[in-house]
Amino acid sequence: MTSHTASSIQRSIAVNKFYPPRINKAQSIWRHAILTDRLGDDPFGSPVIIVEAQAGQGKTTLVNQFLDHSGAPFVWYQITSEDRDPVYLLNAFHLAFARKLENFSSPQLEAILANGRVEPMDLQGCVNILVNDIDSALGSDMFLVLDDLHLTNNTPLAVHFLDYLIDSAPPQLHFILLSRHPLMLEARTIRKNPHLVYLDNDDLALSLAEIEKLYNEILATHISSSEAEQILEITNGWIMGIVLAANPLAVGRKSIKPEQVMTM
Repeated sequence: MTSHTASSIQRSIAVNKFYPPRINKAQSIWRHAILTDRLGDDPFGSPVIIVEAQAGQGKTTLVNQFLDHSGAPFVWYQITSEDRDPVYLLNAFHLAFARKLENFSSPQLEAILANGRVEPMDLQGCVNILVNDIDSALGSDMFLVLDDLHLTNNTPLAVHFLDYLIDSAPPQLHFILLSRHPLMLEARTIRKNPHLVYLDNDDLALSLAEIEKLYNEILATHISSSEAEQILEITNGWIMGIVLAANPLAVGRKSIKPEQVMTM
């Protein structure tokens, strides 16, 4: 990997922002229907995949399963409040690709970032430099995964930066965007793309069969079909509520009934 001069901002970026959250596969249900029916056999069939669902609906787990299943290379970046600053975000993306791509080098952008002065009017030019250098280093298709992207909502400069990045990206760079709320992005690649993959609460909700499998096989808490139906009716397939209902610590007893989900 080519060495580069890091800006002071890059030195301040927490390293765990570049890693996906750890998922306990033994405690996760395999989302076969979504992975095969909605995401398909070609992981790179769409330039953008949006997973927009409430907290506890299994967004991160699904995306981890998708990446594992497809074997697709990816860069993961966890959005936090600091990323509302597009210059911080620019530094983070430069560092993310420098860490991931062996042949990535962007001396012109490194010089700009090391100078420490990037004005709003400079951002598009900086994005152009970044995506051109990414394009030169990419040997195959790759995903850029942005987790908790809703944290950039209501910050026009960051939204505009991301819009331009998505619309300017080379064809081999694809995006997976995870969000708890509707995104404010207006990128043409998103708004005018017939191949966009969009998954929401309803898509991620567990089915009756999945609830029974989760309880009986993974959580080792036997429930009947009628109890599973009650849980589905009460939770609408909300994964976190379903898991809480199976956790004895949630209500302080060993036996948990579907009606108790309502109180959690």
